[in-house]
Amino acid sequence: NALDGVVFRGTSGVQTMYVALSTGNYWLFDGTTWTVSTVGAALRFCVIGNDLWKAYDTNKVIKNQVGAAAASSDVAADWAGSISMGDFNVPITAITGFQDRLIVGKEDRLMTITKDATAVDQDLMSVPRDTENFKAMYFWDRYNLLLLPSLSGLQVMDTDFEFSPIGLERYLTNDSPVRGRVTAIVGDEWQIWCGITSPTNDVTLAIWQPELDAWKPVYLVNASGVNIRTLGISDTHGNNRRLWWSLDPAPDYIILPRNTANPMLDTACQFQQGTGYKYYPRDFFGDFSHLKAWKGVRPIIEFTATGQIVTIEYRVLS
Repeated sequence: NALDGVVFRGTSGVQTMYVALSTGNYWLFDGTTWTVSTVGAALRFCVIGNDLWKAYDTNKVIKNQVGAAAASSDVAADWAGSISMGDFNVPITAITGFQDRLIVGKEDRLMTITKDATAVDQDLMSVPRDTENFKAMYFWDRYNLLLLPSLSGLQVMDTDFEFSPIGLERYLTNDSPVRGRVTAIVGDEWQIWCGITSPTNDVTLAIWQPELDAWKPVYLVNASGVNIRTLGISDTHGNNRRLWWSLDPAPDYIILPRNTANPMLDTACQFQQGTGYKYYPRDFFGDFSHLKAWKGVRPIIEFTATGQIVTIEYRVLS
């Protein structure tokens, strides 16, 4: 299985894809040919400027000192300056760049290295140990925030390396009907999209909007416990971008609205047909003082075959 992958150009001008596999080795693709590397191993990759980093051997990180990306230049001499990150018995789960530094997630902590990339700088955070901690950490360049999911909840780290909790575990300040663990993250101009797995293994797509500090469930993907491991946004499908998420046996997607976060303002915005459930957001219609006698919902659905049905369910909150 593929664990991680990056596209790296470096200073050579040769764009190459690096893909780390669960077997420990990695492959390179130069646009024409796949080549298995004969230089050590890799579990994770990260690009910071013209530097390519990899994590390997449980707790080590190392940088490509040359910055060359051609498959033929993937030789031992290019990789130098290995740094051991914490306890060897606690594996690295993810690496990423933030503020021109390498950030390293492990099963029990978050660490960083010095700006000159020669040694461990500091422990940024300690968390209860878990194999999933920080695997889905994500740099949201729109707000210069690093999002950090772990057993301690979802937190953001700002450019001053200060932390703030924003996750679904904030029961007192968050009225989302969905609770669970974040397994994947991607951001656009207005919000972050997250894959959420509940304690009962329901898998939901949800959004967090920083201006409102609010969570909204968008789509109940499935109830089979198949986690969303990857989220991505592509812009190669005509006028509208697509939000993709990994799902067995095939990926699924949403057609996103253009130039707005409101899907009602773009008729091209739609969900791919599937067996999931669409959530409509909770709404007080601008009046918090009086109970509402009813609320109308008008779904607009495009059918492509006979026999397809739509079920609308609701609940009353008292």
